[in-house]
Amino acid sequence: GGGPGGGGGAPAGGGGFRGGGGRGGPGGRGGTAGAFGRPGGPSRKGRKSKRQKRQEYMDNMQAPSVGGVRLPKGQGETIRLPRGASLTDFAEKIDANPASLVQVLFHLGEMVTATQSVSDDILELLGGEMNYNVQVVSPEEEDRELLETFDITYGEDAGEEEDLQVRPPVVTIMGHVDHGK
Repeated sequence: GGGPGGGGGAPAGGGGFRGGGGRGGPGGRGGTAGAFGRPGGPSRKGRKSKRQKRQEYMDNMQAPSVGGVRLPKGQGETIRLPRGASLTDFAEKIDANPASLVQVLFHLGEMVTATQSVSDDILELLGGEMNYNVQVVSPEEEDRELLETFDITYGEDAGEEEDLQVRPPVVTIMGHVDHGK
């Protein structure tokens, strides 16, 4: 029937495929109340407008968690990362879960994976979000610092020309790679 409160797909009634039988509850479509300017049943329950979502997100930004993800907060410490580091590298330095860093960047509008190499800007953005000062280091600088820990100067010569020893050349035999063309 198609009368008010009837079953079987009546516009105002409910019913439909869920066996609503005219109820305005979870099985139906919400009854007739919504059609007359009063709030209906569960039709809009759980849905948020863009403005509400944005406001909620901005509220979360002030909290110690971003987008519902708990993160370790730094005290302004400097984290040194090589250029092109991944989120996994960053997570190891701050003792965090790489998946949570991926989630934070997702909430900030960046789609990256935990193992993907990310730009300096993204590393600095993420560091700033968690109160860390991220310093991106070039590979040469990193090598220089490593050598200095062993008291070796970067690019240091073995001595003067006359002090060098003559030695045979290093020869490497490389195979042919067939690329299929």
